[in-house]
Amino acid sequence: MLYELKMQERFDAGEDSERNRTILKLITRAQQRGADHTAVIADLADFYDISKAEAQRYYDQAQLTNSH
Repeated sequence: MLYELKMQERFDAGEDSERNRTILKLITRAQQRGADHTAVIADLADFYDISKAEAQRYYDQAQLTNSH
């Protein structure tokens, strides 16, 4: 049982990591296409069923990543 729990935790962590990469790529593409900041935040929140504050954190993270 403990082994199965650990494997599920690893799987979930991998899913979260993949989701993060996907969201950051979407933001980058939207910015490259000239999408409005507010629209990107609203679309992310709606599509991923997250709060606008969480969507804003992803947006900020994308900004930091893209500035390097």
